[in-house]
Amino acid sequence: MEGLSRWCILSVVLLLYLDTSFGQKLTQRGKTNLQNPRTGIKTDIVFVMDSSGSIGSFGFRQEHRFVGNLLREINVYEDSAQVSLIRYASGVDVLIHQMGGWPGNSKCEMMPALHSVLYTSGSTNTGEALQKARELFQSSRSAAKKVLVLLTDGYSNGNLSPGPQAATLRSSGVEVFAIGIGGYRYSELQAIASVPYGYHIYFYDTFNDFNQLAMQIRGDAHLSQLLFMHQSFCPVTCSSNADCTCETLSGNWGCHCRAGFSGLFGQCTECPIGTYKSELGPADRCDQCPRHSTTLSTRSTRIEDCVCMEGYNAIGTLQYGGVNCEIIMCDQLDPSPNVVTVPGTCTTERSRFKENCVLSCEPGFTSTSGQTVLVTTCGASSVPGSTNGSWTEYVDDFKCQDITPPSIVCPSDITADNDPGLDSAEVTWATPVAMDTTGVTPQVLSSITPPQRFTIGIHTLNYTAIDEEGLAASCNFLVEIRDITAPVCVSCPEDINEVSKDRELPIQWDEPTWTDNSGNISDVFRSNNPGSLFYWGAPQLVYYIARDNAGNKGFCNFTVIVKQHACPYQAPPQNGAIACDTWLGGQFCSVSCNRDF
Repeated sequence: MEGLSRWCILSVVLLLYLDTSFGQKLTQRGKTNLQNPRTGIKTDIVFVMDSSGSIGSFGFRQEHRFVGNLLREINVYEDSAQVSLIRYASGVDVLIHQMGGWPGNSKCEMMPALHSVLYTSGSTNTGEALQKARELFQSSRSAAKKVLVLLTDGYSNGNLSPGPQAATLRSSGVEVFAIGIGGYRYSELQAIASVPYGYHIYFYDTFNDFNQLAMQIRGDAHLSQLLFMHQSFCPVTCSSNADCTCETLSGNWGCHCRAGFSGLFGQCTECPIGTYKSELGPADRCDQCPRHSTTLSTRSTRIEDCVCMEGYNAIGTLQYGGVNCEIIMCDQLDPSPNVVTVPGTCTTERSRFKENCVLSCEPGFTSTSGQTVLVTTCGASSVPGSTNGSWTEYVDDFKCQDITPPSIVCPSDITADNDPGLDSAEVTWATPVAMDTTGVTPQVLSSITPPQRFTIGIHTLNYTAIDEEGLAASCNFLVEIRDITAPVCVSCPEDINEVSKDRELPIQWDEPTWTDNSGNISDVFRSNNPGSLFYWGAPQLVYYIARDNAGNKGFCNFTVIVKQHACPYQAPPQNGAIACDTWLGGQFCSVSCNRDF
């Protein structure tokens, strides 16, 4: 009754262990590692399965499932793990022995043989089974890690004691794991397993971490590979560009795309330009070439097939493989003076491969070669492996000649008054400034420099600017000196007083003399000429007006008075009287005697 209870408990544990979610996790893990396969460590594993009567068929099925589940976590192929399997009871049978020349060294070829291992029953010859394992390890691969996994209840009853046999195995470098099945005897498991026991003795009814145990055995439990197999192994005929493969972790057969092709479920398309696929296996797409690189054809199988795109050169290699492509750049241009570049960055920044720079002359200049524009393109480097590109045109030969005369601006016209008493004035002005399209200041020429004294009148001043090309431009301005000084009368006659017995009298005088700062008296106006007749009566004004060329006026004034001769006093006669009367400018007197005389 007690044994039946134990078997029931073991059944429940087994059912929990076989839960589908666990299987899904294994499947997902295997698929993930297919994307990045790598060679694992060589390990030779011998499974020793107890098929005795004390184990029973139920316990043997537990052993069988344990081995199968553990192998799901271990890659099996010639460069990784190789598996041998011993079943023992009264006798000892070697059912799988990959490291001993057994046909088929992959998991796919091994799994059918594992599935066909059946329970036999009999006594428990554990010692003989360990002895047989010693013989199998004689054909172990050089430098391979050697592991033995014993599954038993620990109730050995054969002729050979298992302890010494296990000790011999351990001393030869075999790591021994003991898995207790059913109502195991712990002392025997201790006598067999390697130390420490906590890492080498496990119990089926409490064990659930096959991944960890696989890591302990192999060190890289999930490094899956796809092995190319003959088409006859696959359940279906693979399509073109796909091969029959064995997945070394799951042990599943399948059709997978060859290197240079991508796709799932054996439906394969060639890798397009710019991509590659280096290994046999499933992939929904091919790997992209590193940045700025591409392939020259489809179906590329190596990252080394990726070459730099046009305009890029290979500068070393990348950390994870492939060429490091850097863009070709041309140095900034240094054109001749008065050359314009479009875009402007051509002279300030390096230009990228195939970028154009257009050269032309600034306004007012023309190309010496007759070309209106020169287009140069950043091209590939003439030095292999260099990212320093070369311009397609030699820009130093594109030169621009000045065809525009310089510009010169004269001061505004200047007007000034003559200095007092002089026929001139001193004038100063700013020397004209000339400019040229070249930016070089032209030479400015003139026959006169400020300050300068100018005589009365209008004077024209000329300036000429000449640039480096000999092109000239002129300007002029006027300087006018105005005469504001009037003529001066040097001798003006004094007032004239004459007495005449005659009613009219010709009067003579010396004409005035004049002087002017300009030295030029244009005319003299006279109100009367010398010798003119003047009459008795009120004073008469005589005036002169002298004008110079500027219209300034000088004046001379004097008066002429002609008086009648005065009659002497005539006393009246004695006893008489005299009466005088003025008439017609004269005096008339009448004498008469007094009354009675």
